[in-house]
Amino acid sequence: MTLPRCMQTDLYDLGWRTPDTYVSKFCERIPKKSGLYLFLHTDGNYFDGITKQLVMYVGRSKNLYNRIRTHDVLPKIPVYTQTWFLPLDYDMTRFQEIRHIRKYNPPYNVIHKKVVF
Repeated sequence: MTLPRCMQTDLYDLGWRTPDTYVSKFCERIPKKSGLYLFLHTDGNYFDGITKQLVMYVGRSKNLYNRIRTHDVLPKIPVYTQTWFLPLDYDMTRFQEIRHIRKYNPPYNVIHKKVVF
């Protein structure tokens, strides 16, 4: 049986970075560049060696540093989250934001979510 890969490893392999120092793959600063960001909740409770992980919010910005630092959704999330970002040209961010919202279906995004009946 193959265990699923850790979402953090997948994000890192795809070019995402995090300023959170408790994650083994981190960077020192959030850049003042355009790109995507997401807030990832990792449940510390293990079940069969697998940690539950959930993308809470996906967004885009022309200046990642300013946007993440002053984000209004982050204080509303009742659990601790890791901040991840992916520097991209601003022209690409809209398409990628929609793609990631549809992929992860984060609970704090309202627009572009999958409709579940």
